[in-house]
Amino acid sequence: MALQALAVFLGAASGHRFLLEFLGTGGLQMTLQMMSDENVAEVDRVRALQLLASIANSGFTYKQMICTDFAGEEAVLGFMCEAKCESSHELIRSVLIGLGRGNTKVGEMQSKLIRCLRSDKALVQRTASQVLRQLLSPAAVEGVTSLPPDPALVTAINAIFGGNNVYVMYEAQELAMTALVEVGTRPLMIESMVKMLQPPNFAYERPVETPEDESLFSGASVAAKSYFSAADAVPPEAALQQAAACRLTWSFIKNKEERRLAVRPHVCEQMVESGIMGGLLVAMANTSYSESKKHAMEAIKSITHASTDANAALFELTGKDFYSRFQLDAAGTCAHFDMAELEKMLASTGNSHVVIKHAAHSDPFSDCLPSALNEEQGEDRDNEQEGGRAVQEE
Repeated sequence: MALQALAVFLGAASGHRFLLEFLGTGGLQMTLQMMSDENVAEVDRVRALQLLASIANSGFTYKQMICTDFAGEEAVLGFMCEAKCESSHELIRSVLIGLGRGNTKVGEMQSKLIRCLRSDKALVQRTASQVLRQLLSPAAVEGVTSLPPDPALVTAINAIFGGNNVYVMYEAQELAMTALVEVGTRPLMIESMVKMLQPPNFAYERPVETPEDESLFSGASVAAKSYFSAADAVPPEAALQQAAACRLTWSFIKNKEERRLAVRPHVCEQMVESGIMGGLLVAMANTSYSESKKHAMEAIKSITHASTDANAALFELTGKDFYSRFQLDAAGTCAHFDMAELEKMLASTGNSHVVIKHAAHSDPFSDCLPSALNEEQGEDRDNEQEGGRAVQEE
């Protein structure tokens, strides 16, 4: 109740005198200490944050004092990492944006927010992403310039792309588009996209079951095992990142936001120069994860329509036959496209170097398949070999 009363007094039109008295008696330190104390209930910490917002809204000088003299942004970020209610995070987002706009310490705040993106809590990741987006975008306030993105942002975005929370993924994609717009981070973002499109080998492990489940699983047929594994499996991080890179490609090209539209030709040109067309073909050949295949097809369609360089690169990589089939029926051509066809096609056009070779096997995505399904395919190959030997003996 006392915190609410203080916020009313400080927010009043004639509250300047009260504010000076409050600050002079150590009120700001008390507010930050209460907000940082884990033993204080979240509802009371929210009231302390509301009081801090009233002080910050009193003018630029007070906002600078909060961050420069008392490191107030660290207290707010600490509360963000511990708050559990969405309403608390909404207030935290508003306060952090207010503290960051036009603040001389906004660069340090960006670094701290990027570290928060690596949190294992989706709510923290989402709030940090939303604050960063606002601080990186042009402000609708005269005299306040947008913050240039830190290159470390690209690495943090890549890590988020390996998750599967749709809200966080959306925010990460928006941040990635901002990184593509800015000249300072564009090459890094494009380079990371190309790498995500052709991931190295990754091992797939079926989720661990309870003893009861394991006993049932061991006695099931091969077909039942493969269905059970596929239904309960979480896609590997590399597969999620690959699909995210494909989705980012076509989403950026189709985006109509003014700043993104203005740089689209330059971004497409740099993407093609970095070899993104080969990576998109690899993703479209991923028969183990349908999201990669679907978004890769959409990305190839979008970028070839938007860029003559991309269109020419697709023709050069695939040859006339595939290029014509894809232009006439992209979905039909994509449906049965796999790594074997891709490697054969690239060899015929003299572009085998486009696909990263892996030591174990040529298909970098076969490990995505459930182990039981791999066993089933192995049994089929063994049967074929035995059949072949029998024919030779006869």
